[in-house]
Amino acid sequence: MVEHGGGQGGYGSWMMRFPGLHLSVVVLFNHFLWDMQDYALKVANLFVEERIMPEIKGEDQATPAGGASPIELSAEHLEQKVGVYFNAQRPAVREIRYAGGRIQFQEYDLVPLSENLFYFEVEPQTQVEFIPAIDGSIVGMKTINGAKEYEYKQVKTVSPTAEMLAQYAGRYYCSELDIYWTIEAHDNHLIGKRRKYRESKLTPVFTDTFSDDWGPLMGYPTVYFVVFERSESGLLTGLRVSGIRVRSLRFTRLND
Repeated sequence: MVEHGGGQGGYGSWMMRFPGLHLSVVVLFNHFLWDMQDYALKVANLFVEERIMPEIKGEDQATPAGGASPIELSAEHLEQKVGVYFNAQRPAVREIRYAGGRIQFQEYDLVPLSENLFYFEVEPQTQVEFIPAIDGSIVGMKTINGAKEYEYKQVKTVSPTAEMLAQYAGRYYCSELDIYWTIEAHDNHLIGKRRKYRESKLTPVFTDTFSDDWGPLMGYPTVYFVVFERSESGLLTGLRVSGIRVRSLRFTRLND
């Protein structure tokens, strides 16, 4: 099944296609709904006959890619992987935790195949490979699913003081969109103000990088990453915004 949906303001739509059945379903709505996919599935069910799926043995479901067998690792080796990882291109933040003798990727258990290669217990075909530095410390990781790989750099989380947050306060201008943002500093976070849109809370993730939660913007809960940029001397010169539909949108800091 191939599918995609969309919506804006007072309307929404969903399309799904079953290539093997030469069947496509499109549903249109005159108001926005979160369960548009469910309606499309109900329509599809009117035309798709029930089929008996081939039986899949339990051991086949739990076989990792390549057929390798899991191994045991010490708590020291597992805890070495714990941390926060960031992919700037997607953009996305992923957290690795240690709990109950295992490490978890966003709360999903990982099973070791080697010292640095793991697979998801719930999805054995998807692997996570940790990237070590020359001294053996972990500097990054990548997720591997078939031909797709996404690499993440390990980052250090921060809890900036009120004085540190005050450095980011000011006005920023994007020449591409001809819009202004005003950033205000509060006790443990920043506030973003834009014309026409509600204020948003910028929560610190790691050095000079914040998660910008716009709440339900035009019907969608939207989260962006705001990365502040500095000159070689450490002076804040601007910021870049990245999200699902935008990447590295540049804002220049104004000195007025």
